[in-house]
Amino acid sequence: MAVSPPDHSPLFTAVIPLHNVEHYVGDFLASLLHAGAKADRVELIFIDDGSTDHTWAIVHEWVAVHYPAATLLRTPNGGVSAARNLGLSLATAPWVTFPDPDDLLGLGYFDCFTALIEREADDPPELLAANIQRVFDPDPTWRDVHALRSRFLRGTRVADIDREAEVFQMSVATAVFPTDALRASGARFIDRLHASEDALFIAHYLLGRQTRRIGLVAEALYGYRRRATGGSAVDSYRGDPASYLDRFRDGYLPLLQEASSVAEVPDWLQTMLLYECQWLFPQQLAPHSFASALGTEQRREVRDTLGACLAHVSDRRLLAYDVTALPLETRLVILALTGRPLWHWISPYASSPDRDGIVSTHLYGNWSEVPAVGTELDDGLPTSHAVTIRFPDYFDQKVMSELIVRTRGAPRAVIVDGQRREVRATRHGESIAQCGDRHRREHTGAHAWVIPPAQGAVRVWKYIPKREFPDARPWCRETAAILGAWLRRCTHSLARTLIGLAPRPQGWAIDAAIGETAARLRMHLARHLGRPALLVHQRGFSLGRVRARYWIFPPQCSAPVVRGYRVAVHHGEIERVDVVGIDACGADLVIADSWNAVELLRERSRFFPEDILYLEPEHIVTRMPAAVTRWERERRRSARASSSIWPAGATREARAGA
Repeated sequence: MAVSPPDHSPLFTAVIPLHNVEHYVGDFLASLLHAGAKADRVELIFIDDGSTDHTWAIVHEWVAVHYPAATLLRTPNGGVSAARNLGLSLATAPWVTFPDPDDLLGLGYFDCFTALIEREADDPPELLAANIQRVFDPDPTWRDVHALRSRFLRGTRVADIDREAEVFQMSVATAVFPTDALRASGARFIDRLHASEDALFIAHYLLGRQTRRIGLVAEALYGYRRRATGGSAVDSYRGDPASYLDRFRDGYLPLLQEASSVAEVPDWLQTMLLYECQWLFPQQLAPHSFASALGTEQRREVRDTLGACLAHVSDRRLLAYDVTALPLETRLVILALTGRPLWHWISPYASSPDRDGIVSTHLYGNWSEVPAVGTELDDGLPTSHAVTIRFPDYFDQKVMSELIVRTRGAPRAVIVDGQRREVRATRHGESIAQCGDRHRREHTGAHAWVIPPAQGAVRVWKYIPKREFPDARPWCRETAAILGAWLRRCTHSLARTLIGLAPRPQGWAIDAAIGETAARLRMHLARHLGRPALLVHQRGFSLGRVRARYWIFPPQCSAPVVRGYRVAVHHGEIERVDVVGIDACGADLVIADSWNAVELLRERSRFFPEDILYLEPEHIVTRMPAAVTRWERERRRSARASSSIWPAGATREARAGA
């Protein structure tokens, strides 16, 4: 249905692709009216991309009542890119945007853009960007927590991304483009891509422009909804192997090659690629986001394609990237995948001593097997140690490895293949990832006041000087948020310290999530050993109420911060994603009832062989208490020994054979 436009030509065209959004499109349509979408200002083009639910009927009814000047089209299902391309060809207004129908527009959304367009009428920017807010369905609250929120801290302004590389745009739903310039650039949405089609469309458009300025409109709020059902494209891409490959092979790689044929790839495009890596590489170390859908050959192809793309990212940009909390380990993997040597200033990073005084020191390098390793104490004398090697599972890469050296107390230096390297110890309450990030910042001299992000974090909490804010109120809000994050970290660190100083408790706590094993083990402990056992639920326990020497829990859950030992129990065979989950769960000891699972864990996980026990399925309940207490006794005995914990230079292979 199409109706002739009114006498006054609209300033904006909103191209809205529709596909099975009946539960969300009503809220979006209501927000359109509050956003200032009037027929004399905004041209609406709805393109139903083969919906099979009531989406079309809902929109058709709303248009008939509220917006008869809108254009409605129905097409066979061809994907969101095809719908947007069609809508772009039909747009008649000077500016065009592509909002998603499962999101929300803020009050006066189009009025905010109009104000900046009028202010910059003599020299309009290449595109305008809205301020993204997160809406976590079904909670209607708008939250200012998006990863790219820092772009708007200085208020509404025009930024040149050739000078400010970290002010880039990834989403067309939150962008407004000059229609004629967009068409003249030849930019098109790539139909066959399953992810990142927005970012590639924007990058293609900007590469063809003489200047690249983005109008950041802080008052134009866009509510980016996270569906409770997890049915959006962003939620589902991890289960599609094409999402990991197509956007890089068919999207980024040709674009980067084209850009590098003219000059060096611009910093803003390199930064966009590293931003994509934030949602790709660190996610492989968490079981819920691990790329389990990929086969062996697909992993190899992803590694090769990513390496070809990341070869266009300079060492300078990789080192300085600070939009999100890209871990140091990920940066080193990127260097290794592109055939570059690891940075010479990288140090071994030593953890804080655990409850038995054992320190784990982590080194990164290109070793394919355990090298010759030595350790020195503060007095310069050698000390005994044990070594294992691990390849972080970034798409099954084998080009960067991690050595884990365990010593009694913190070593001053580690000698690897005759090369002495000073050890950097973590500060109180820091993780290895946080220590590495702090070291990188010290090396680059960037952002003196930053809370080093933990493993798995996305946002970077860094202090921004008051002079960079347009007025005092937003600076006060941001500074208060940073101080709040710092206080939360201090509180968490203090809690860990108090737990560590508390007397070692007795008894057993068994997580009910283990299922039948939990009840049987509790009964066995009470009946045959006379030991107290408390059945707890992970989400409902209180550390003030539950104190135990041993915590038994499934590796699908994160281990609680407790004074006792944390024992993860895995049943049955094991998959790669299970290894990732066990690595991330924070256990001290792993028990498995499959010998194949034990062998795979010893080959791929971060655990030392003595920390992975095998028990027969029929005996996993009856023999677990004795196995756990024997493991604790051996661990504490070796930690107290005067000759330190292991024979000097003991390796994983030697101890496994023993």
